[in-house]
Amino acid sequence: MIYLHPKFGTILFGQDIHGPFMEEFNSNVEDWRKSMKYLLSFEPDILCEGHYGIIKGKSSVRKFIESHLRQH
Repeated sequence: MIYLHPKFGTILFGQDIHGPFMEEFNSNVEDWRKSMKYLLSFEPDILCEGHYGIIKGKSSVRKFIESHLRQH
C-alpha cells in the first residue's frame, strides 16, 4: 500500500519486500521484480517493512529494495 502524506511524503507499506519465494506459495520472482520496480517509481520517502522495520529517506528505501533485487 502507498500512502501520500502531506508532511512526511510518500509512505510505502510492504510486508515481504525481501520475499520469501517458495514454490508452495506459487512465487513468481519475475512478477515480484516488476512490482519492486513499480514501487520504486513512486520514490517512497519511508518504507514500513514488516520484518525489517521502518526505513527512512528516499535513498535508503531505494538501496534496501535494490539490494533485494540484486539478490534474486
